[in-house]
Amino acid sequence: MSERVYRADGSASLDDYAARFARAFSDLPPLRTLIASISAAPCQFRDILPAGVVGEAARQRYLDALVWLIKQDLVVQVHTRARIYARAEIKETAWRKLWHRRRARWLRRITKSTKTPMMSPVDMTTPKALFHINPLDNAVPPSKKGSGDSSDFEVDSDVNEDEDDETPDRHNMGFKADELEPKEVPKFTGSFIFHPARAQKDETRWLRVIREQADEVWASKFDL
Repeated sequence: MSERVYRADGSASLDDYAARFARAFSDLPPLRTLIASISAAPCQFRDILPAGVVGEAARQRYLDALVWLIKQDLVVQVHTRARIYARAEIKETAWRKLWHRRRARWLRRITKSTKTPMMSPVDMTTPKALFHINPLDNAVPPSKKGSGDSSDFEVDSDVNEDEDDETPDRHNMGFKADELEPKEVPKFTGSFIFHPARAQKDETRWLRVIREQADEVWASKFDL
């Protein structure tokens, strides 16, 4: 059970808190010094750690002290909120990535159709099979590959689009075998992504590009 020291008016004084802090964290700077460094300017807690603090154990000591301060209502956690803006360059990069993915899929289909000509269903049916009822005819067809899996920005890769789709050219973006880059690129304008957690397909592609171009700290925020 934590010790609480109160003044006559029912509130604890800063001296009381300082004494308790010194007993709990005798290896750290005094309470007033630590609070002054935290309150100097809004910043990440790791940025105010002294230069000599190295190693996981030493950093954990400071984190324990921070938790203690929060529990005593001596410091308040500041939440940073940001709006995500997809610039025109981000959208173009995402579109080019999509173009290359679909072109690669288109080339695989062309290659496959060249190597394996389609056989007529009549040719694959034996005379005996013509009078045989298949009990699986009314069965529920299996789901397509990748169906329902949209985790970690995988929706960016055209989920539910099968290599053997019966309409292989529905996403054809004017591909040619000898064109390695798109000749006609749409014109994009920047826009906000107001609901990243419920992003639409295009927005998910933009988020992925933004995440790829961000530093490690900001990129980790996209995984929350």
